[in-house]
Amino acid sequence: MKGDYLQMIEYQPITPEVLEALREISGKRVITGEDINPDYTHDDMPIYGIGMPEATIDVESTEEIAAIMKLCNKHHIPVTVRGAGTGLAGGATPVQRGLVLCTSRMKQILGYDEKNMNVRVQPGVLLDTLSKDALDHGMFYPPDPGEKFATLGGNVSTNAGGMRAVKYGTTRDYVQAMTVVLPTGEVIHLGAPVSKTSSGYSLLNLMIGSEGTLGIITELTLKLIPAPKETISLIIPYTDPRLLRNDVADIAVSPFTLVFEHAGLLSAAALMNAVILTSVLSAGNSGLYASTRMLFVLAHQGSAPKIFGKLSASGVPRNALFATTAVAGLC
Repeated sequence: MKGDYLQMIEYQPITPEVLEALREISGKRVITGEDINPDYTHDDMPIYGIGMPEATIDVESTEEIAAIMKLCNKHHIPVTVRGAGTGLAGGATPVQRGLVLCTSRMKQILGYDEKNMNVRVQPGVLLDTLSKDALDHGMFYPPDPGEKFATLGGNVSTNAGGMRAVKYGTTRDYVQAMTVVLPTGEVIHLGAPVSKTSSGYSLLNLMIGSEGTLGIITELTLKLIPAPKETISLIIPYTDPRLLRNDVADIAVSPFTLVFEHAGLLSAAALMNAVILTSVLSAGNSGLYASTRMLFVLAHQGSAPKIFGKLSASGVPRNALFATTAVAGLC
């Protein structure tokens, strides 16, 4: 190629011939022109840009995606993948126009392996759906990003985190295997549905967090853990932000220190100032913490009375502990 192999291939528009070939693959699910759903032009942060695709397809299988990608690769058609479109970084925005593939129809939970503690899912399954279904099977899927109605394919593509990462880690820590369609249309299988697999390159981790730039995830095997025996949420308000420091001299132990002493119990932590707190409570008890300047939100599994008692003994106001039960649903 005489040294120009690093030069980017110029994308091409979708011609009538390519459009007809797409319809031979996906039928009436190929949408064009004014029939395109406006949501497919952006994600949940349209301020980062809006792009109008030339066509969209709600895909339904690995084989269909592979056929589409082979065609688009041959004709240099840009392809953007989206799930529920709940991202906040513009990753699902078709800035190069071309074709948008939406995986939201691929929403089956394919099966649980209770011996190996994992579950096989399609990429369009919602995080909220799997979380509830796993609990019904006595198991727990820990990753908990802020958007509960994002797809699992999107979670893996962005390595979504969330407040539970303080104890359980991020999405990356729960992906055991996946099926991926490469830009060429080739289908590959990465990882293995077992706890230990260390042979070969770690291509699985390369794909996690790649945001659709390396391939399209069409199936996932995710690790599960036993469901917690007990779950409690605490909302602990403070009128003095200094109480969140671990060097406060006028109380025996700072609540902030207690939180990290119990890191094995703590599963989520978040900090809200008075402005955010007022917004959260504006729909109901807006005056409940009107004088509160800082709030520490805790959610932890197991041994709840132990840490609850220590927090009480450490100087947290009694009225704060009483109010905790009144607004626990906000966690």
